[in-house]
Amino acid sequence: METFASTTPSTETLPRVPRARSFPWPSRLFLVAVLWFLSTLVFIAFVGLATAMVVTDDRSLGYWALGAMGGFALLRLVVFVLSPALHCSLCHGTVAQARSCRKHDRATKWPLLSHRASTLLSVLFSGRFCCMYCGTLFRIWR
Repeated sequence: METFASTTPSTETLPRVPRARSFPWPSRLFLVAVLWFLSTLVFIAFVGLATAMVVTDDRSLGYWALGAMGGFALLRLVVFVLSPALHCSLCHGTVAQARSCRKHDRATKWPLLSHRASTLLSVLFSGRFCCMYCGTLFRIWR
């Protein structure tokens, strides 16, 4: 006699994967992530221009380097003003600003980067991030 075997796996064998929650302010978080990334690129340009100015002894590159430093300062100021208002809806920790609190074990941290940088790069490249304080997975677009 044959017994009936279900083709769908039972819920006991499936790993439990938490669903990502929707972040309440996705456009503001994406804007902060883009501005932070641009400021990082502008700082790299400043370092490159300043180095080229010293190596080639071309003083006109100094003006470009000063402009890059001004752009870096302006972009970081805007990020500094916008990021404190972005809070996790569960633990109320700041998402785009690192604090001295203990970070969660599931928090995203890429090698050689901080928790904040890893979170903002995750927002840019995957559209998701994990809160660095409570470990909750969020998606920024519905």
